[in-house]
This record gives sequence, structure tokens and C-alpha cells, in this order.
Amino acid sequence: MVGPKLIFPNGKLQEAGGIVWNNGECSNYGSGNNLDMPEYNYVKEVDYISSASILIRKSIWERIGGFDKRFIPAYYEDTDFAFELRRFGYKVIFLPKSVVEHYRGISNGRNLSFGIKKYQIINKKKFIKKWKNELKYQKEKGNTFQARDRGYNRIFVIDENVPKMNKNAGSRCTFIYLNIFKKIGLQVTFLPDNFQKIEPYTTILQQKGIEVLYGKWYKKNIKNWLKTNLKYFKYVYFKSQRLQKNILI
Repeated sequence: MVGPKLIFPNGKLQEAGGIVWNNGECSNYGSGNNLDMPEYNYVKEVDYISSASILIRKSIWERIGGFDKRFIPAYYEDTDFAFELRRFGYKVIFLPKSVVEHYRGISNGRNLSFGIKKYQIINKKKFIKKWKNELKYQKEKGNTFQARDRGYNRIFVIDENVPKMNKNAGSRCTFIYLNIFKKIGLQVTFLPDNFQKIEPYTTILQQKGIEVLYGKWYKKNIKNWLKTNLKYFKYVYFKSQRLQKNILI
């Protein structure tokens, strides 16, 4: 099952994939932020996708049986379906180049105490009861960096720039390595030490499921970002000695 980047009418990000915490609560990753930030623009496997917009093969939908009727009339049916998909051996994928404007809360309001909206609380209890064993493996609420995708073995890769794989041998080599890392199941975060978003090469990496860190914000805040997040990576691969000396040592 695949789903898009959801945005508010004001242009802010509403969801770049959904997170399910180990207590059964759900979060819309990136809600309210700038939808153009790198962390919201690479293809990735996620916990769930809001049913405001999903795409799935009819045969798979019928095999699973659609939404579980115990979640009628609304809420948690999409989250539950994502868990059912994984139980059948499928994946839930976020596709950032698909963008849908969504008016969140218009149908049933946002007051949890009455109307259909109250089923958000009722169905949460049903969801927790149904998936209590699976929820043990979800991240603890607040650990957003690890929970934003389902990549548990992470590798941090640094090179001089985004590889122009059709321009020179060095770039081709880096591109091959990145593909190998993905093929063996690693979640790749790539940092070009010039922080430039070189196209179409950056988008090619993002569409392959590789996170690419670029732009003014990362250039200014990369040291703090690394201090906070580098501990979550199992591997680090350097091809840029300059960045290694200036930032990581």
C-alpha cells in the first residue's frame, strides 16, 4: 500500500507517513512543518498511512478483507489495516512526490468527547487489544527519529557531493555503494558536504529510499544534528575526509 504527502490548505505539511507508538497512540510525522525539508522527501516504509488517500491492489485488499468492521464507523481502521498488511507480508510505503491537500478534522470535528470523533478513543482501545504483541516492538513515544520510518539498521554516508553517477567514476562508485546498502536492507542517510541539492541526482536517490541532507538549515545545524542523532546509526561510511575532520572529530 502506498500513500502521499498530505498537506494543509495553508501549504504546511500535515503528514509524511504515520507513526504508531508502543502505547497505541499515533502521530502524523512532520505535521505543521515545511514540506520541502529533506526528511520529508524520500521514499520510505512507514507504520501506516492515513486513509485520506491510499493506493493498493484490489486483489490484496480483497485477500485481507478490507477494513476491519470492528473499527466502524471510523478511526484506527487505516492503522489496523497497515498492521494487517505486514502480517500478510506486504509493506506500507510513503511516496513524497505524490502530494494531496487534506482538510483534517472537517468531517467529524476535533472534540473527542462526542459524535463520531469519540470513536478515536474507543477504537484505540480495540486496536491496542488486537495488536498488543506487535506494539511491543514499536518505538516509545517521543523517539521520532527512529520511529519516522521502519529502518532499524541505519548507515550514515558522507561524500563531497551528491553523486552524478553518469558524469565521473567516483560518483558512479558512490552510487553503486548506496544501492548495495539499500539492497542488503540498510536505511541510508546521505550527507553531501557541500549541502547542495544537485538535480536530478538528489531526487534519484530520494526515490530509491535514500535520505539526503541538504540546504541552509543542515549546513548551519549539522554539528548539533550529529550529536543528537548519530547514536542511532549502526554504521558510518566516509568518503569525505574534510567533513570527517571538521565536524566529526
